[in-house]
Amino acid sequence: MVFTDSSNIRVLLLEPALVVATKYGKLSVPIDEIRRIVLGFRYPEGMEQRIATAIERLGDARFREREDATRQLYELRPYSIPLLRLATKSNDLERSQRAQELLKKILADVPEEKQVFIPYDTIETLDFTIRGKLERTTLRVRTKHFGEAAVKVSELKYLRAILKGQNRADLRVDAAKYARLNWSNWLDTGIDVPMDRSLEITASGQIDQWPQTPGQYLCGPRGNNTAAPNVPANFRLHVHSRATGADARPMTTIMSGALIGKIGEQGPVFIIGDSCKLPKTPAEGRLYLFIAPSHWNNDDCTGEYKVKIQVGD
Repeated sequence: MVFTDSSNIRVLLLEPALVVATKYGKLSVPIDEIRRIVLGFRYPEGMEQRIATAIERLGDARFREREDATRQLYELRPYSIPLLRLATKSNDLERSQRAQELLKKILADVPEEKQVFIPYDTIETLDFTIRGKLERTTLRVRTKHFGEAAVKVSELKYLRAILKGQNRADLRVDAAKYARLNWSNWLDTGIDVPMDRSLEITASGQIDQWPQTPGQYLCGPRGNNTAAPNVPANFRLHVHSRATGADARPMTTIMSGALIGKIGEQGPVFIIGDSCKLPKTPAEGRLYLFIAPSHWNNDDCTGEYKVKIQVGD
């Protein structure tokens, strides 16, 4: 369970099922079939009414009232953004002009990621994904240290179910599929990684980077001694130190044939090699794997790496 301030805690949900309101009706989803819930935007209790009242006052006949409402809405940023956007279309000229000016000021002060207000919740189950809105405003949970508690849904960012085996996996990464020169086809491990949890990955095996002359250009998960070609310019490389022996050094270059990973579709890329242990993950999201392509500009690599993944303890 991750909160809007990015703090997290492991809990046991005491609800047997969650009711989700969708455009096609209500669904009751059993808790034991839910893999992940990403919460959409919600106002803290009482906040929406405060903002709506302040926006009404933007059109008040008294100057002092209009100024006080403007100050209050600015102090409540970024929560005031959605209703201010609506107020810019008001038929009241004074209200719409003040809303436009104030919205422009707030958007200049608020980071872009806090200007997006997704109106629905995303519930991923074992079989399919649902978009809708959880009907509950609180969730009953039990924690190891604090016992039973009620958690406000408006304070949550997402929940991830830790199912048996979901935090570990044994995979094979096929070079023919995942060592392509366009760097676009990544292996989806099916594992969702929370923020600030430990992540350990080990790999073994060999691939042939020039199978036209079999056995001449073999390498393992650490890659060869040549930098990989055509590394995308938008890669954010998360640099960590290798954990073993004389090779304990930061890795700042992606070597051809090296096993690499990323967390999230646009998340930071990190080098795995034959062993990688991150005490704290640099991001949250789905874990993807890839093999840096051959420096021979060859899309016909063969072989595979066997990979073991462990998230958390």
